[in-house]
Amino acid sequence: MCCAFISWRLASLFLAVIFILSASVFASAKTIDSNKVIHPIDRFESSVRSMELADALHMPAPGGTVFVGSSTFAHWKTMEVDLKDLSAINRGFGGSTLPEVDHYFDRLVVKYKPARVVIYCGTNDLADGHTAQDVANDFAGILARAHKELPGAEVYFISMSMAPSRVQWAKEYVEGNKLIAAMAASDKHFHYIDVTPVMYDSRGMLHKDYFGPDNLHMNRTGYEAWIPVIRQALAPVKGSTPAPQLVAHNILPTHLQ
Repeated sequence: MCCAFISWRLASLFLAVIFILSASVFASAKTIDSNKVIHPIDRFESSVRSMELADALHMPAPGGTVFVGSSTFAHWKTMEVDLKDLSAINRGFGGSTLPEVDHYFDRLVVKYKPARVVIYCGTNDLADGHTAQDVANDFAGILARAHKELPGAEVYFISMSMAPSRVQWAKEYVEGNKLIAAMAASDKHFHYIDVTPVMYDSRGMLHKDYFGPDNLHMNRTGYEAWIPVIRQALAPVKGSTPAPQLVAHNILPTHLQ
C-alpha cells in the first residue's frame, strides 16, 4: 500500500513537471510570436482611396511602370517626373509591409495593366520583428501573384536599403536581400535591383547625408543616387543596352562587420 502510494506520488510529480515544462515552452513560443507586430491589413485604406480618387480624374495609360511599396516610394514626390521616360506610376503608401502590398495588389498594381512592376518593401517588416525568411516568403507570394495576374509584365525588386536609424537590423537586410536576389536566377521575368553600392562611400560608411532629419527617409540626394541605378536596370525593357546582372552585396555598416 505504501509503495503504491509512493509510486502514485512520483507519477503525479512527473506529470506536474512535464506540464510546467510544456507550459514554459508554449509561453516562450508565444513570446517569440508576440515580438512580431501584426498590423490591421487595411490601416492604409484612406491612402489607397485617395489614389483611386485621383485615378477617377486621370487614369494612367496601360503599359507603364508601377512603383509600389512603402514610404521610400510614398515620400518620393517627384518620382513620376524624375522617371517620366519610364511612364512611372507611383503607388507607394504609408509605412507599408509586404502583406499590405499583397492586400492592395489588385487596386494599386493590376488595374493599370503595367509592363513593369517595381517593388520596394520589407524594411518595415524587419523592424516589426519579422525574419529575413519571412520577408522572402512574403515577397515570393507577391511575385507568384504578379506572374499569374500580369503574365506579360516584368517584375523588379529594389534591394532593402539600410537607413541610419535601422542599423540594428543590418544582418537581416543582407540576408533578406540575398534570399530575394536568388529568386532571379530561375525566373527570367524577375529582376533584382541592388542599390546597396551607391548607399555607401569608399570607406564602407553609410551615406548619412542621403537622409532627412529622421535618419530613416531619404532626401533628394538619396533619390538622385537611385535614379540612374533604376533606369539602367529597366533599360532592357525599353530596348536599350542590357544592364549587367545585379547581385545582392554583402555590405554591412563598418562597425558591424
